[in-house]
Amino acid sequence: MQTKMTSSKTKAFQPIINGKIQIHPKTDRTTKLWNELKVKQVMEGVTPLKLHTPMSEDNVRFVCLSDTHNVSGVTPAIVPDGDVLLHAGDFSQFGGPCEVEEFNAFLGKLPHKHKIVIAGNHELTFDPTFFRDNSLRRFGLNAGDIQKYKGDRKISRMADVLTNCTYLEDSETTVYGIRIYGSP
Repeated sequence: MQTKMTSSKTKAFQPIINGKIQIHPKTDRTTKLWNELKVKQVMEGVTPLKLHTPMSEDNVRFVCLSDTHNVSGVTPAIVPDGDVLLHAGDFSQFGGPCEVEEFNAFLGKLPHKHKIVIAGNHELTFDPTFFRDNSLRRFGLNAGDIQKYKGDRKISRMADVLTNCTYLEDSETTVYGIRIYGSP
C-alpha cells in the first residue's frame, strides 16, 4: 500500500501581489469565505467622541458617514468637524442626477480638508451594468436620460459629478499616511 504525502498547510491568500489587488477565489461563496476570515479578524472597541469635542492639533480626526439617503434635510452644522470626511455609500436613493448634484453641493459646504466618497448599492447610476439590462427603469430612472445628462456635461460616468471629493471605485488614496481603499 502506497500513501501520498500531502502538506496540511495550504498557501494563504495574498490580497495584494505586485501592487495589484487580487480577487479571492471564494468571492462567489461569501458565507464560506466570511466563516474562514472572521476567525482572524481583530476588533478593537472605539469610544466615540462627543459631537462638539474640540480637535487636537496632534491627531487626525476622521468623520465617517453612510446611508444618508439624500441630504436635503441635513445641515452641514450637524456634521462633526474633522480633518477627513469619509462617506461609505448610500448617499442617495437611486443615484439620480439631481441626487448626485445635491450631494456634491452638500460636500462643498463642509469644512473638512479631505472628503472621500465610496458609492453604495443605492447609487445605481454609478454601475454600468444597470444600463446594459435596463434595470434603471424599475427605479423610475431612464438610461437614455442618464446618458443624455452625461453627454450634455461631457462626463463619462456619474461619479464625475462629484467634484467636491475624492471618489474611490476599486481604488485607494492616502491621507495623512493612512491608506484608504474603496470599492462599491
